[in-house]
Amino acid sequence: NISTKMVGENRRQDITLHYKFPEGSPEERKAMEKASGKRPDDKLNSRTLHISVLQNSVELGHPINLTIVLKRKTATPQNVNISCSLDLQTYTGNKKTNLGVIQKTVQIQGQESEVSLSMYSSFYIYKLGMVDDEMVIKG
Repeated sequence: NISTKMVGENRRQDITLHYKFPEGSPEERKAMEKASGKRPDDKLNSRTLHISVLQNSVELGHPINLTIVLKRKTATPQNVNISCSLDLQTYTGNKKTNLGVIQKTVQIQGQESEVSLSMYSSFYIYKLGMVDDEMVIKG
């Protein structure tokens, strides 16, 4: 509620209805959507693609394999361009060098798809001579 002190009196007056629409009314809902930046027929959520990476163990000198899970609300076939940068880090999180970038275009079907990405050791092994030990590969 919104209230103010009444003129010449020592009590408050409720002025809520002068400044806002009644709770739960269509006007209040429309005002809240506008204030929060949401469009009433927000189609953006239906096009949202959620991405997660399944953790695979990495042994230096062997291929780096990643599995990416793509989830969305629609089952319509869709082309997706994936670009994954792989960095070599110390165990404390300090970036030492970029091992490379994996790029792939796939057509996903259904609401959930898994995409496998690989980088062969011949693409990154020469960069390992420039760093110390105790490294972790992050994608």
